[in-house]
Amino acid sequence: MQPEPDLNFDIDALFAHMFDSDMRDEEEKNEVHDWIFTLRCQDLSKLEELADELEGEFGLLLQEEVETHEVDGSVTMGDPLLSVIQRGKLTADEVKQIAQRMQKIADERGLVYEGVDCYEAIDEEEIYGWLSPEDALWRLKHMADIGHPEDEALPYVFLVLTPDLDTTTKVSAALMISGYNDLELFNEPDENNEYAVCVFTSGLMDELGGFIESIGSVAESADARLEAIQFYDRETLHEVFGIDDEEE
Repeated sequence: MQPEPDLNFDIDALFAHMFDSDMRDEEEKNEVHDWIFTLRCQDLSKLEELADELEGEFGLLLQEEVETHEVDGSVTMGDPLLSVIQRGKLTADEVKQIAQRMQKIADERGLVYEGVDCYEAIDEEEIYGWLSPEDALWRLKHMADIGHPEDEALPYVFLVLTPDLDTTTKVSAALMISGYNDLELFNEPDENNEYAVCVFTSGLMDELGGFIESIGSVAESADARLEAIQFYDRETLHEVFGIDDEEE
């Protein structure tokens, strides 16, 4: 019996797994993907030096600490990790060329090359725009999978929509009674003629579900609805969405 190929290193097997299955249609084969080549080293400075050299040629993500979740449920801290990202419609030969280059760099500099992964590329609007509650929970799961510390608080902003300004006042009062005091009210309607209330808070990763249930319930009781979520504080929200303080 043939052993299963290691898809992080066997590029041909990776392509066969991704694109030659009967479940994959021709359109998916032509989609842009993110090819992520990872290198690890105990010495963070070596990865920082390499990142400086590759900047402008690849997308880069340097993580100083990476949590590893073991089979027995324990969590260990792994060595620093550098993800080298190439976005495009690459052929197997092109991926092999980059993989060979990363392996050569690792051998020459005392790094550990951990292979390549591939994901469907996500556009910036999907990354930075509002997320449905379900998508926010999935985003949080992905953050946990790549090593975000479970005991590190995150900023949360919840978008509550109302049909009119009277309901905006009503839901804002209800939210404050429930302990959500950091609010931002918008007095101009959006393209759907709805009004927005942003609720700012922070919490641990496992608290998001409780916030969704609590804020959603308060909104519903005041004839409003919880529409979306992002992992932003007030300053970042204004920067991403181009909100002028005078618009509030």
